[in-house]
Amino acid sequence: MVGLKPSDVPPPLGVKVLSAGTAACIADLVTFPLDTA
Repeated sequence: MVGLKPSDVPPPLGVKVLSAGTAACIADLVTFPLDTA
């Protein structure tokens, strides 16, 4: 783990949008059977 930036650097906007979209997609897949039941 030598040569990496410190972890307190905020991620760029693209990473935030991508991770938020991925989390929303996973949450939608998890709750989809509940919506259709």
